[in-house]
Amino acid sequence: MRVTQRVPVAPDATAARLLLDRRPPVVVRTLDLAQELASARRARLFVQATCSDWKLHMIRTDAMVVASELVTNAVRHARTAARRASSGRSVVVEPSTSTPLDGP
Repeated sequence: MRVTQRVPVAPDATAARLLLDRRPPVVVRTLDLAQELASARRARLFVQATCSDWKLHMIRTDAMVVASELVTNAVRHARTAARRASSGRSVVVEPSTSTPLDGP
């Protein structure tokens, strides 16, 4: 699982310690998901971890269900991979721009 976080870079150790007490203006995590049914589980685990880290316990269960359903739909019906992203104000699940697989 590849998870990215954007954080500021400090020029030295002293400046880095000062940044530890400040939250960046926007925190974003993304997870690229393959075109496979196991991606729904990976999306749920990603949402669970993100909600726990960001202390969003009150929406965790609902967010996990929504992410799972959206990823499952992208994989089954659009037959494409998906990207799952979270920021402080939104959650995005989007089909990838790759070519869908042939088949029913």
